[in-house]
Amino acid sequence: MAAPMILAFNMPPEKLGRLRLLAARIKARLRVVGPGEYQCKLADIVASPALASQISTPLVESEFDDEMLVMVNLTGAQMNLFLGDFKRFGIPPVPLKAVLTAINCEWTPVVLHKELCAEREAFAQGFSAHEQR
Repeated sequence: MAAPMILAFNMPPEKLGRLRLLAARIKARLRVVGPGEYQCKLADIVASPALASQISTPLVESEFDDEMLVMVNLTGAQMNLFLGDFKRFGIPPVPLKAVLTAINCEWTPVVLHKELCAEREAFAQGFSAHEQR
């Protein structure tokens, strides 16, 4: 199994520091993803630690400012501990969270963000996102 990693989007510095500690507790790497990488596939972001430096011009319309986490290669126990530690250590929750899958790894962060927002809206209305399509 590949190394566990957590991708973090739009986190304030104080929260990032606390997330690094939580990631270290589960032996996962925290990877901060910047807006310059938002048009790249998630699989490429996971594979490359310095992808942003290879991108010439970020797409302005691809930016979003919501906090988002993507968990990569975590076991169930690691995920439970990581998510449970949010409450235990008083860290404000991150509403947009996903697990990297064989399907969404081909998406960009922008596409994933749109999907997660659509799911959140659907659940708020009492329907699953798949019933609306």
